[in-house]
Amino acid sequence: MDIVEPPAFDGSRLREIRESRGLSRQQLATATVPPLSRAYIHLLEGDRSSASNPRRPSLDVLWRLARALDVTPTAFASPGGVIESAPQRKLPATLAEAIARFDIPEADAVELSHFSFRGRQPRSARDWAQLWLAMLGAIGSELPE
Repeated sequence: MDIVEPPAFDGSRLREIRESRGLSRQQLATATVPPLSRAYIHLLEGDRSSASNPRRPSLDVLWRLARALDVTPTAFASPGGVIESAPQRKLPATLAEAIARFDIPEADAVELSHFSFRGRQPRSARDWAQLWLAMLGAIGSELPE
């Protein structure tokens, strides 16, 4: 199973939206739950052309920013609503198996595919499923129906 990566993050869109709401970086930082730092907001809004430091905030950070600004995470994609095409990424075979066996939603599978601890990913479908359940429990989310 192939999955599509989320659209490329554009820090200038974050800046535009923040400024249109009349918020300073500090105000936005403290409006996120849990709060981000003003310096991190500044970094995210920085020069996107810096190849040595691409702006790729986690999905968690995108959701926190989106909630604080009352937009969807896709609002931070390239200007004009044009979403850059993103490369497809192969899922580990054991994660693909876990998706099929345990009905893991595709959006959750995207997040899981990025997970590694000390450079290693889960080794079996059951390990992926246990990780998924632990993450759901940690954020207080219910199992999908």
